[in-house]
Amino acid sequence: MPAPRPLLRPATWQRIAWALTALPLVTAALLYGEWLLSWAVLGHVPRPSLDDPKDVAFAHWLMWPVALGIVGHLPAALGAIAIHLSVALEQRRGALDTIARVLAVVGISGGFVLWMRWDPGAVVYWWFD
Repeated sequence: MPAPRPLLRPATWQRIAWALTALPLVTAALLYGEWLLSWAVLGHVPRPSLDDPKDVAFAHWLMWPVALGIVGHLPAALGAIAIHLSVALEQRRGALDTIARVLAVVGISGGFVLWMRWDPGAVVYWWFD
């Protein structure tokens, strides 16, 4: 009896892992896009405690993708690391390649957290307030 075929090829799993790795970058782009759209709609820079993101016309729909990205970036990073490690073990990749991929995931996800803490322009504060 032949061996069962894998569900997805390793190259497809790698694409999924890199898509999960990019989630914090997409979330940051969506957050700033919502802020810029709110600025355009309001006619002034959105102010924390005064201009609530859910109340801004034409921009409130971006609240849900941003929220999912913020909440899901850590599980996505852990999933990306797991996929990179499993594909590396299956394909017997070198340790340096695997470490570089895992460090890329950790760097992007950690950079996202640090960016949210630094909060240039008080955009994150405006969104959470």
